[in-house]
Amino acid sequence: MKNKKFMVLLVISISVVIAAPELALPTTIIGPAIGPVPYAQQDWPVFIGYSAGTNKGFDYTDYSGGDEGTFTSPTYSGPVLTNLTNLVGFTPLIAIDINQNKSNDDDKKYQINSLDVYINQGDPTQGDVATYQYIGMLSLLNTGNGKSDYVIPGIDLTSATSLYFVLDFGNNSGTVGDNNDGKENFFLVNSNAPPIPEPATMFLLGSGLLGLAGYGRKKFFKK
Repeated sequence: MKNKKFMVLLVISISVVIAAPELALPTTIIGPAIGPVPYAQQDWPVFIGYSAGTNKGFDYTDYSGGDEGTFTSPTYSGPVLTNLTNLVGFTPLIAIDINQNKSNDDDKKYQINSLDVYINQGDPTQGDVATYQYIGMLSLLNTGNGKSDYVIPGIDLTSATSLYFVLDFGNNSGTVGDNNDGKENFFLVNSNAPPIPEPATMFLLGSGLLGLAGYGRKKFFKK
């Protein structure tokens, strides 16, 4: 009798486990955005952007509209994802190039309502939960130079078999197009790659090298 009761309880327990819905992993919040950190967009693959050229051979979602809204990148998987991680590594930075020529404080504040990263997920409209999410206000006056203004660290693609991004983008004045000097680019960068030195940095470096050269020459002639 005891064995029979045990078997009944075992069958019920197995049924509950099988019927239990699969729980999605909680979303990891990434950020804050760090800037200014200049990377040349032409050297790295855009996933949502505008006029990205050959884009290192990767597809991207063309952001050619003026109004704020939601934009979804292509899904990267299989050999394409392998090629992507070979280029940007497994812990890439998300780089953002802002193009903004308005001086009004309200106009130059860009609101990223959300930037969601989906790893090994399907369709977000079917209830999938983002693996990573960034939410934040980016304020910068920049006429556009093809370089990133901010980078967002924190994503890990080590276990990725598929990858895509969903961007909900606007600003606090309601639209993007009227306040732009161009379109924004969102791209991935290898976190081990050094940023491009800015002209001021190059000038200081050059001045320092010249100073060292002059100092060495002076010591040489003193001998």
